[in-house]
Amino acid sequence: MVEAAVAYGGKAGAASNEGEVMRFANRVPLLFDAGACAITEAVKTVEWSRYGLKDFEKMPVTILVNFVSVYVPYTGAGKLAIAAEDEIVAEIRMALMDAARGVGSYLSGLKRAEDKEKRKQIFLKYIPEVAEALHDVTGKPKAGLEAQLRKIAEKRTVGLEEEDAAAEGALEKIEEAEEEETEEEG
Repeated sequence: MVEAAVAYGGKAGAASNEGEVMRFANRVPLLFDAGACAITEAVKTVEWSRYGLKDFEKMPVTILVNFVSVYVPYTGAGKLAIAAEDEIVAEIRMALMDAARGVGSYLSGLKRAEDKEKRKQIFLKYIPEVAEALHDVTGKPKAGLEAQLRKIAEKRTVGLEEEDAAAEGALEKIEEAEEEETEEEG
């Protein structure tokens, strides 16, 4: 069984300001001989740009992989690295891609929110000019037109706050479910 997680942002990868791979076998850290390890090989084969991590080595990313098995095929007696058998590398790669999909959707959500905010700012920037032009054409008071245009702009871009609230609610439900599982296991 392979457990994989991809941490993005915050202080992830902060030790050296680049992508970091944390390798484990049965929850015991593999500290040395990273180059000969199946986990490192699997990380190198994943096309990270598909998941919004274009330059993995220079982004705040930490990858955690735990290989769990009754029999772990180590490269030597020192248990420093996992042997790069094809089946093991393929399983690790699949687990990494599954974890990376979550990060990719998170990053695309951030980009979408950023684009919506830019769009909102553009609308708000041109409201005084549009209100002035409408005042010239219709003769209605400029202040009233400006207020109506701001109301329309807020209404059209309000999806931002609603999406944030929905995402927070979903996150809280996930955390509650994890807490319940932990309590049941303990």
